[in-house]
Amino acid sequence: MGWRGLCLVQFVALTALAGSWMFRPSPVVQASDGVLRGRGLVITDEAGRARVLVGAPLPDTKDRKRRDNAYEAMVFLDEQGHDRISLGQEMPAQINGVVSSEHHRIAPGYGFVIDDQKGNERGGLGFLNNGRALISLDRPNGDSWTALVDDKIGFAGTVSTYDRSFGENVTGVLSGTQGKRAFVDVKDLHDRPRAELGVDANGKPALRVLDENGKVEQDLLASTQR
Repeated sequence: MGWRGLCLVQFVALTALAGSWMFRPSPVVQASDGVLRGRGLVITDEAGRARVLVGAPLPDTKDRKRRDNAYEAMVFLDEQGHDRISLGQEMPAQINGVVSSEHHRIAPGYGFVIDDQKGNERGGLGFLNNGRALISLDRPNGDSWTALVDDKIGFAGTVSTYDRSFGENVTGVLSGTQGKRAFVDVKDLHDRPRAELGVDANGKPALRVLDENGKVEQDLLASTQR
């Protein structure tokens, strides 16, 4: 090959290299002024499995068991791809291995959620757009205990629910303050109040036992207030 042929080969190679540089896709992540910007981030372990997802929305990856990615959040995955911790926009809860539209949250919000080794939601802390700040602990099949402050109704306290096998979100114990009242209400499996301890707006204490129809059977502090 003469020098002209060699020059032609070099010219073609340089042209191809320049073309590949000019027309390659722009990077997903860009750094400017010391600030890193991007739509998503996937951190993998030494085996190449996705273990941390960050995005707005979350980046899609085959390693994650859940497929709902349209949320602004950071999610930590275990080796099997189950969600274990999420921080950011709250996603629908997984209950007994299923993410169902029937178990939607009462309002959208942002917070911190903890899941068990199967990916079921087991607790969290957050603030919902309906004015509720809450901390919760859950059973694998649903709600268990919640501490909350509700701006709309002025309630601050805790709610303990029966296991979901006895009914959907059946309250067992409701305690807290609302307005000038402080109270503890104990309910049966049919959500009927059966015992009440409280102090009313006038500072009067009461400890009552109720029948199935809500009628007072005993007022255990009545005799002390005469």
